[in-house]
Amino acid sequence: MKYYLDITLLPDAEASLGFLWHKIYQQVHLAIVDNKTLDNTSEVAISIPKYKKGKHPLGNTLRLLAPTKAHLKQMDINLWLEHFTDYAHCKSIREIPKEHGFVVVQRKHVKSEKDYKIKQERMIKWRLQNAGETLEQASREVEGGVRQSCKLPFIHVQSLSADKRFQLFINAFKVKEAVLGKYSCYGLSVNGTTVPDFD
Repeated sequence: MKYYLDITLLPDAEASLGFLWHKIYQQVHLAIVDNKTLDNTSEVAISIPKYKKGKHPLGNTLRLLAPTKAHLKQMDINLWLEHFTDYAHCKSIREIPKEHGFVVVQRKHVKSEKDYKIKQERMIKWRLQNAGETLEQASREVEGGVRQSCKLPFIHVQSLSADKRFQLFINAFKVKEAVLGKYSCYGLSVNGTTVPDFD
């Protein structure tokens, strides 16, 4: 990665920062999909420079990074965000500073409510058969331990392939060295691929 472009989200009384993350990120996802490679990956990655640094867990900046200026120009993010000019400001394409750290920005897969209910039913059935508990005892024991809520920030995203809305949980963490690799059509790391980290 050698070039980047920052998108600043501008909330107001009518549009909260969470709402803007959903709308702006959805457009970024569409732009990435429109410019994906033959193997359904992306040359453009995202970074969230203010991840967990302020009141909103994702902050107000979405950064696009690419190996060449041409990748970002071809993506033409201003066109994708033309309906959000009051709520998003795209800065010019700049060169990434030579001195920077590295961060992995990846999706965290979290099981759906349906998955938890299936697991809960299986565990209750097992406890009834093997632990000699009553239905009430087994239900009480299982209910407290099955679901662990995810405390990571998320963005509501509309999946293009599955035609459904879901929560895209995002985990970002700094690492000491660069890891080369691919990015998904959400602009996120695949298998620990890093992006430059700088303010």
